Amino acid sequence: MNVLTRCMHLKSRSSILLAVFMLALFTNIQAQTVKGKVSDEKGAPLIGVSVVVKGTTTGNITDVNGDYAVTADKGATLVFSFIGYSSKEELVNGRTVIDVALGEDEKSLNEVVVVGYGTQKKVTVTGAVVSLQGEKLIRSPATDITNSLAGRLPGLVVIQTSGEPGRDGATISIRGTNTLGRNDPLIVIDGIPDRDGGMGRLNSRDIETVSVLKDASAAIYGARAANGAILVTTKRGKVGKPTVTYDLNQGWAQPARLPQLANASEYAKIMNELPIYKSIPANEWAAASKSIQTSGSYKSPTAGVSALNANFSPEAVAKYADGSDPWKYPNTDWFGDAFKTWSPQSRQSLQLTGGTEAIRYMTSLGYVDQDAYYKNSATRFQQYNFRANLDAKFNEFITSNLSISVRREQRRYPTESSGSIFRMLMRGRPTEPEVWPNGKPGPDIENGQNPYVITTNATGYIDNPSDFTQANGGVVIGNPWIEGLKLTLSAAIDRSTTTTKTWQTPWTLYSWDKTTFDANGKPKLVGAIRSNFKDPRLEQEYSSLLNTNLT
Repeated sequence: MNVLTRCMHLKSRSSILLAVFMLALFTNIQAQTVKGKVSDEKGAPLIGVSVVVKGTTTGNITDVNGDYAVTADKGATLVFSFIGYSSKEELVNGRTVIDVALGEDEKSLNEVVVVGYGTQKKVTVTGAVVSLQGEKLIRSPATDITNSLAGRLPGLVVIQTSGEPGRDGATISIRGTNTLGRNDPLIVIDGIPDRDGGMGRLNSRDIETVSVLKDASAAIYGARAANGAILVTTKRGKVGKPTVTYDLNQGWAQPARLPQLANASEYAKIMNELPIYKSIPANEWAAASKSIQTSGSYKSPTAGVSALNANFSPEAVAKYADGSDPWKYPNTDWFGDAFKTWSPQSRQSLQLTGGTEAIRYMTSLGYVDQDAYYKNSATRFQQYNFRANLDAKFNEFITSNLSISVRREQRRYPTESSGSIFRMLMRGRPTEPEVWPNGKPGPDIENGQNPYVITTNATGYIDNPSDFTQANGGVVIGNPWIEGLKLTLSAAIDRSTTTTKTWQTPWTLYSWDKTTFDANGKPKLVGAIRSNFKDPRLEQEYSSLLNTNLT
């Protein structure tokens, strides 16, 4: 019976190996090398054409002679694509040579882009200009437009250094570092350069196009555009019946990654091991570590030191691990106690467009609300914006335009910066409470700093509103004698104000000596007043009054 079973197993294994071999052989037979040349409609070779096996990542690009070579199955399909040309697909069908001619993409070449001196079709642009339609920006949930540009325009380097609401705008550079000083590109909005507030807080629903001028195409703006220029064009009214559009984008955010810190039992073990490495010979580390974990002490037979006692007893390490007594042996997750799981953010826009041949209009209202990651957070960003774009045609030769924009950016923050708060969170020990089991805040790390309280309005707040009022208009006068010759008169006004109000109040933190209980048998917490005012007598007086009321 055993011999028969082994033979059957051997036969099965042989069958499987044979099947795998045949499958591999069949696959190799099906795969073949396909070569060819890619040219334009006039027969000129195209360099850098992408040739990819459809549905895979296998592919190649054409060389200086337009030649290519790829490995593909007999029944595969090759996809040929090149910027400015229409993509083309070819079924291999057993062929080993496939020559392809690509035609120009008329739709792409006829697309109008904004340049420094007006608009042009892509086919006639000689400088390095790339553009992005505003509809693509709407797909991004970012509340700051600068972050929505990341990865959407070639040559544009977008770096976001902060995710704090109201301060989450990105820095932008075009083709890297170009000058020794600032490397920001010139921002031009509706033909007006360097508008207050930049482009980051514009309503994405109001944007028609974004164009990036990379080289000599930005020369019209002179030295200010040494790092290139970004041209933003807002939407204008269209002839037709009034159209109302409402857009709501509701989202929830959370940090992409938080530091993974040691828990209480891991921290206790680490603190028990550190003295071993400082005072015990290396050949005794293993024995010392085992003794510390089991008995809480170790006596070196060779080193001239007294018995080494553990910072945390074995019983305490076990209590920290099992979580049976969170009052005496807390296992604090400082980030978890201070942060929410999800932070809401919303973006709303109401737009009205329409007009006649004589006058066209586009008006919009926008609202942005962005909360921070903290629980009961004092940090919040809100934005209210209004825009009206009007265009009038008086006759065949005279037209005018007027744009008015009003925006308020309301920022509120706690009395400590986000950098200080994260520093507190990183320095908090997991064996000390950030918040007690009854919901009261724990003691401070130092100087009254406890992030569970500092992140809220309990210590006060910083109110930082910014208001922007902008207007620009122009008149274009043509003539019946010389086609294309016209006189353009334009003017713009910017007014912005920023105020900061800091309101600081004392706050209360609670500590426990781990031995005193109240009449109900619950731990008796002692409150202590903390503040940013450097008068210890005032804090002591407040603390005494607070504890008298608690008693």
